[in-house]
Amino acid sequence: MNCCSAPCSDPDREQEPQLMCDGRCVGKESFVELNELLDEEFACMRSVAQGICQSLARPKDRECCRTMLQDLSKLNQSQSPEVKENVHKFLVFYLKALRWTQKNQPLEWYQKWYGCSQDMGEEQRVWVEEGRSYAAMKEFEDGSTIVYVATAKYPCSIWTESGLKSLAQQDDRL
Repeated sequence: MNCCSAPCSDPDREQEPQLMCDGRCVGKESFVELNELLDEEFACMRSVAQGICQSLARPKDRECCRTMLQDLSKLNQSQSPEVKENVHKFLVFYLKALRWTQKNQPLEWYQKWYGCSQDMGEEQRVWVEEGRSYAAMKEFEDGSTIVYVATAKYPCSIWTESGLKSLAQQDDRL
């Protein structure tokens, strides 16, 4: 005689547990696919956020943005799809906030406070060594920068006045 009644075994409970994701059951293959998809989306959104971050005028904003993206990257390394989904939702929100910040920057104030000019297309130039070395830089609206550096072995070639003339002449000096 059995003094304790053992619970009957339930065949549904004996099956391998299903992973839950966003309130629905998924198998191991779907779990891996979901993680890969979320990782890919995170990488794309992170690169967009980094681009916006670089365009912010205020140094503290850029620093906060970089720190936030590093923290989100650490969180996204989790294997849990629930954590990855929450990181994804937050990053979507954060991108909206970053874009708003980028559009509504008070550039006049930042220029006054930090002394940084946001005038794209403004050229900066300097003589490194008078008559011999020259450097110039120009930044464009898309963020690209052209740097021009010129040097001359013989300053008497007067390349500063008319560089094309001195290049056209066939001298043995060069």
